[in-house]
Amino acid sequence: MKAKNVKYLILSMIVIVGGSLFAKQSMAEGGYGSISMDYIDTDVVNFWGSTAAIGYEFNDFAAVQGECLIHSSEEAKDGVKLTLEKLCGVYAIGTVPVTDSWSVFIRYGHSWIEAEASYNGYSDTADESDTSLGFGIRYEMSENWRATFQRTEVVDGVDVTSAALTFVF
Repeated sequence: MKAKNVKYLILSMIVIVGGSLFAKQSMAEGGYGSISMDYIDTDVVNFWGSTAAIGYEFNDFAAVQGECLIHSSEEAKDGVKLTLEKLCGVYAIGTVPVTDSWSVFIRYGHSWIEAEASYNGYSDTADESDTSLGFGIRYEMSENWRATFQRTEVVDGVDVTSAALTFVF
């Protein structure tokens, strides 16, 4: 893991633990599922996509989540067609409720990405996995619905910015 990520992780954990001492706790607990629109920023080209996620909240402060890309745009650069074949991750999520409706969170986990490049009848696939770190905000619209905005560095050189609609069950 890069030293920069370790510093952000430590700082984020201090904020979450410190903030949780003062936050209102409602002991939310249960599963959730979400669909998000994603902007995937790579060193080579940028993609639009959508991701499905499922998770479980242990309480107001801790959750686990798994997610996978369900669709992405195909992009071209210098005549080469680029396609994201897979983008999945598993995360531990630490949350600090700020008000009854708003929360901030960090995500820490592991992601896998696979991409294909094709040109003039030839193609090649590359895959990579790495430790992932992200942060975001969430708004509780009702007991069963929330909106989330987040940014995650999934692997070195690939960042995903997402806006999600989540159903809590």
